[in-house]
Amino acid sequence: MIIKVISSTSSSNLLSYLVNQEHKVLDAKGVIPNASIEEVKKEFRDREVLNNRAKKIVYNIIVAFPIDEDLSESLENQLLQEVVDEFSEGNDLWYAVKHPNSSTHKHFHIALSAIHWKTTKALKMKKYAWRAILLSRKLEEKYRLKQVASAPKLNHNQRKEDLKFAILHALSSSKNLDSFVEHMTHSGYKTIVGRGVSFVEIESGVKFKGSDVGREYNLRNIEKALANEQSLDKPPTHIDNLLDIGSSILDTALDLFPDSSTEFIPNVEDGLPKKKKKKPKFRLR
Repeated sequence: MIIKVISSTSSSNLLSYLVNQEHKVLDAKGVIPNASIEEVKKEFRDREVLNNRAKKIVYNIIVAFPIDEDLSESLENQLLQEVVDEFSEGNDLWYAVKHPNSSTHKHFHIALSAIHWKTTKALKMKKYAWRAILLSRKLEEKYRLKQVASAPKLNHNQRKEDLKFAILHALSSSKNLDSFVEHMTHSGYKTIVGRGVSFVEIESGVKFKGSDVGREYNLRNIEKALANEQSLDKPPTHIDNLLDIGSSILDTALDLFPDSSTEFIPNVEDGLPKKKKKKPKFRLR
């Protein structure tokens, strides 16, 4: 199980992305689940007017599972509520949508407004990447979901590993380059296509060339995968180490991390990482 939280500056674009493809509305709060998408957008816009200084006005929370994970409708709803409870901070406006299973994974999205109704303040969302990792492990244990082999450590390589996961997620859900670019945008990356391909992390401005992430991620290989020269079930050799036959996108993403024997794996009981105290410096007088 993988939970990924992505901030966005446009609730309208995010909501359009969620419903402009085959989808099923799982649940909602602050709006009627069967309301039209224009009514949902209006509710989000009305909330955003309360705080026009907030830079992050909506979050796209992606919750993904291996394709062979056995999820009943009841369990899916329980997991949805657990994720909302963790990140909403009591906020009462969110909209959850499930997209069709790909050949590699199943997933749903939660569009969560970042603006509180009563306080008009924006969600703090402190250390949400780390909290998402801890929550994934907690829910795996609580509901006996498929256990991940290892968990990523939040270190200087985390941006690159997050980008790899986003590319794999977009590839498995896109039919052409335009669709791929849109999926990457809603995963928090601006995609620049020229003679090659580059990805810019929207929140931080950090830029990666596709080839810097890995030779498999260059423009030619991405275009070949999107052109369906071979289906993602039987990927061409240039990406077969990214999307192994029969493996889930989660397994693939987690395989990118070092073995657990050399990598710190956070336990649920560990809680959030604590800052190290600096030793006082003494000077001779």
